[in-house]
Amino acid sequence: KLPVQCSLFYGWNMVASRIIFDGGSTDWTITKLFEKIKSQIPKKFHEVFLRKLTKENEDLLLTKATIRKIETIFEYINFNNIQCIFVSEKSFYNQICLAKRMKDLNKKSISVSLSNSRQDDVSDYCEKMYQLNLLEFVYLISKTSITLFSQGWLFRSHQVLFIEFLKKNNRHFVDFMDLNSFLFPTVDKKIGFLLKEVWGGDAIENNNMQKWCEKKLLSSAERCFFAGSIEHVTALKLNQKKIQKSYFVNISINSDMFVEPIKSVPINKKKFAYAGGFLPIEKRRVPEFFSDAQLVSTIEPLLKRNPDLSIDVYNNPLLIEKKKYPQIYRHQFCLSKKYKGYNFKYGSDGKKIRKKLSKYYFGLLLYNIDPILFGVEHHKNIIPTTFYLYLEAGIPMIVSSEFTHLSKIATKNEIGITCKWHPNIDLNDLTSKVDLSEMRRNIIEYRNKLKALALKGLD
Repeated sequence: KLPVQCSLFYGWNMVASRIIFDGGSTDWTITKLFEKIKSQIPKKFHEVFLRKLTKENEDLLLTKATIRKIETIFEYINFNNIQCIFVSEKSFYNQICLAKRMKDLNKKSISVSLSNSRQDDVSDYCEKMYQLNLLEFVYLISKTSITLFSQGWLFRSHQVLFIEFLKKNNRHFVDFMDLNSFLFPTVDKKIGFLLKEVWGGDAIENNNMQKWCEKKLLSSAERCFFAGSIEHVTALKLNQKKIQKSYFVNISINSDMFVEPIKSVPINKKKFAYAGGFLPIEKRRVPEFFSDAQLVSTIEPLLKRNPDLSIDVYNNPLLIEKKKYPQIYRHQFCLSKKYKGYNFKYGSDGKKIRKKLSKYYFGLLLYNIDPILFGVEHHKNIIPTTFYLYLEAGIPMIVSSEFTHLSKIATKNEIGITCKWHPNIDLNDLTSKVDLSEMRRNIIEYRNKLKALALKGLD
């Protein structure tokens, strides 16, 4: 039985879904579904919305074989009392942590990928994993009364809104990651040119449509989770009264991954670590949007100032062979050859990477953000998932002061140091007066506190 507060949202959706799927029709396509719901979308966005849904005119067809496949999944959901479906194009760390917390609440879930991305990361927390296309997924949820947990991320919110329009008897929770509304709130001539370079000729129109989709989702989805500060509500001019009713923070911490920090780090072996998903330098990834995530413009000036500085970078494991790393990440490997204290490493998953990180002096969330042309609210409110990775590893961190909310957390809880990156910063000097043992004890206390807070909004 659905909660009372959900009933207001379902009336027209139930009608729409009955019209669309009654009779087991096999001739429905994404385009035909779009025709049913396009009155909900401003006319100026119709063309780009449909174009992105069909991925430039790859219109999918609902076949008899598809229907049989979906019926099998539906039977599995009913027989095994599945209470939540996670759905996204890719399986991100946020989703893995949410699935884990659902399991902590004794709620069974399945995971659906709308692409062919790997899903092994969620296998410990979801009962089953499936690969469906968007049309197949919409057909599946026309039959269910369940919680849907989708991910809204950069230039993908149209898919999530499409699901929202056709959710029928389901509750819809949205985990917002990077917001177009924060990254590109206004687009001048330079940003417009760069957007087209990275995301194609219709990127400006697409960005405007994505911002509208985000706004619509924030007003209609039952619950929205932000990857950072609850101040998202203020920055997005949302209803403050809906905090703790509809708006929550996704605290992406996984208590299964907690490792005990080492008791002490020899003062003459100060090693710093970066961990996360770092991008190769290539033409389509323009520095004005990506240089911080490519690290070279951040690290190289520090190494020039102090060639003996010891920094290891652990890149998230990618679906590429390790032997191809030196070519794909050639700029990073050039730095490794030039500076003996710098190493760019192929990362690992699970507790293995946490145990490696636990031996480091500090984890770094320090970036040269000056060249980045994102809106100010992005860095002000976001909490990178690497923050939780360092907490799980039990190591303190150095945080860029541009991460306003995160800097406040690090300072208030005494789990890290905050500063603005500049080329002459001396990491060894910056950390010389830190009581490392005390800071590591604070980390253990703080992450245990987060473990309980992370369950909010998942009932």
